[in-house]
Amino acid sequence: DPQKNTLTSVSQITFHDINAIYDRSLLQGLSAQLSVQTLASQLEADAHLRIEQLNQGIVFGPLVSDMRYQTNFDKPFQGTLDLAQLKVAVMGGEVSLEQQSLDLTQAEHILPFMMTDIELAQLLKQHPSAELSGSGRLSGRIPVRIGPREITIETGTLAAIAPGGQLQY
Repeated sequence: DPQKNTLTSVSQITFHDINAIYDRSLLQGLSAQLSVQTLASQLEADAHLRIEQLNQGIVFGPLVSDMRYQTNFDKPFQGTLDLAQLKVAVMGGEVSLEQQSLDLTQAEHILPFMMTDIELAQLLKQHPSAELSGSGRLSGRIPVRIGPREITIETGTLAAIAPGGQLQY
């Protein structure tokens, strides 16, 4: 009977409220749950991640992510990544990724990020020019194309939220 000789396993790893410094990044309040299941030549991993605050020169947080990865052992990096949720609070607003499934056998992927209620003044603080200032809030969609050798942004849109704002140079 082939079912009797099938190797199976279930593993779970859980972290709660970890703080760390890596290179120039400060991470606060990392909590994660990772569940890995194997059956014969199949691997399935579910990950739930929350980071209260991540500081890399720009302060992000909280960041919340839920995802699942499925693959075969003989091609571990050519599976399917299902992104159920990815969102992060940043610059007074939120950046999120629409729910989607990525086939990692494909060389190129488009990740449609939604930017909601971003404060223009905080965004402009990231620009090296001290002469640029502004006020107001922005929302829009930024499609990020990830290819084998480059990352590009094409045909993204950001628009002011009523009643608008001001940009000064």
